Amino acid sequence: MGNFKLHDSQMVFSFLPSKALDFFHNQDACSVVIFIDEEPVVFFVLHKCGETSDFTENNTAIFLRSFLIDKRHQRKGYAKLALAILPKFMEDHLPYVEEIVLTVDENNLAAKRLYEKSGFIHKGRTKVGRSGLELGMHYSLKGS
Repeated sequence: MGNFKLHDSQMVFSFLPSKALDFFHNQDACSVVIFIDEEPVVFFVLHKCGETSDFTENNTAIFLRSFLIDKRHQRKGYAKLALAILPKFMEDHLPYVEEIVLTVDENNLAAKRLYEKSGFIHKGRTKVGRSGLELGMHYSLKGS
């Protein structure tokens, strides 16, 4: 994962996978990497933690963190595809999870649009994060 790249403008909103792996080491989390032609293209972390209580009271929720697309593969539909297959992945690997929660920086308009188009809903909860206001977004897995 050391060769995973982000655009400089994206570094304000997220960490590289190596830093995310260090941060979530020994926590109740799993990292997911999607490879295309043996290259890591999509990376994210599914994190079960108390921090989700800032955005949901649902104790069967999981937090989607560090959702990243390598800069050499952006604008090719991989982010949309990864989010489209995420519900099936959850059903197969974490069937007890009923809700996916994520935060997106208010100023990260491209990511916010992507999440909305993928079925995530902002329910009004916010908090101040490291780069400004973060919006909590939710995706219900009940009935999906």
